[in-house]
Amino acid sequence: MPPDGIQSVELTNADNKEIYGTYSVTASWAYDITDVEKIINDSTLIFKVVVTGVGDASIIKGHPLPTTPYTATVLEVLEGECNEKEITLKTSGGLITLNEYKTTLSEEKIKKMGLDTISEKEGDQKYIEFTMDSDYKFKTNQEYIVVLDSDYSLVADGYSIFAASSSKTKTMTKSSTYTNVLTAKVLPDIGQ
Repeated sequence: MPPDGIQSVELTNADNKEIYGTYSVTASWAYDITDVEKIINDSTLIFKVVVTGVGDASIIKGHPLPTTPYTATVLEVLEGECNEKEITLKTSGGLITLNEYKTTLSEEKIKKMGLDTISEKEGDQKYIEFTMDSDYKFKTNQEYIVVLDSDYSLVADGYSIFAASSSKTKTMTKSSTYTNVLTAKVLPDIGQ
């Protein structure tokens, strides 16, 4: 939940971009990624953050999908170590130019898909979008607890993002509960 008086805005890098095509990817996991305890046990890092911005997706060696970077301010380290105040969270999926996408394909596949007829200029202006059933677009000024790998990649995409929701108790003190952004499951106490 954003601090009082600050508006929360969904971050996306899709504004005003021409989408040539969309690939919807379904991931297969070795365990139940909706199991909060399992996600926490599989993590290297758990941080409380406020997301401040989004960058353009890109192809990163070793990742099967494009990766979208989100900048975040670390409010608290709940598990692991971090000496940085600002970090870049990495999520699977996003928009990449046709030209960048073509660099991942063989010549044969480029021809089969008809991408060989696209000019260099057009390839820089049109995008391929990669989405997953576990996508989540962060909102600015929103407080989250994120479960991460050592390179600040989300362990299980949206299943490893927990948004703060505040409530006032009878004594009028504010307390935050963190719920998963996809399943609404409550994050157990992990040092908050």
